Amino acid sequence: PSSNEALVLGSIDAYNRGDLEGVLERVAEDIDLRPPSHLLDGVVFRGHAGVRAWAARAVEMWSGTHAAEVVAAAGDRLVVAMDYELVGRDSGVPVSQRTYTLYEVRDGRIAASK
Repeated sequence: PSSNEALVLGSIDAYNRGDLEGVLERVAEDIDLRPPSHLLDGVVFRGHAGVRAWAARAVEMWSGTHAAEVVAAAGDRLVVAMDYELVGRDSGVPVSQRTYTLYEVRDGRIAASK
C-alpha cells in the first residue's frame, strides 16, 4: 500500500483499538470530518476537538467495529469502503452497513474525511 493508504488504514485500525491518540497523530489539526451521520443531521466535526467529540458520540451510540479497504486512490485522495458491524447501545439493534468515504491527505496527515 502507498503511504497515504497506510496512513488512512492506520487511523481506522487505531480507532477500532480504542486508540484515539493514535487517530489524532494521523489527522491534521484542522481536519474536516463528515461521518456518514452527516447525511442525516448535517453535523460537521472540525479539528482535533471535533474528532474527540465525534468519537465520544460514536462510542455513546454504538458498539462494534468496522473494516476498511481502499477501493480507489488518486494522488492525495482515497476512496475507502467501510463495512460496519455495529450494535445500538440503547436499542440493542444490530446494524451491518457498507459506506464509502473520501479521504484527503495533506502534508502526511488526513485533512478531510467525507
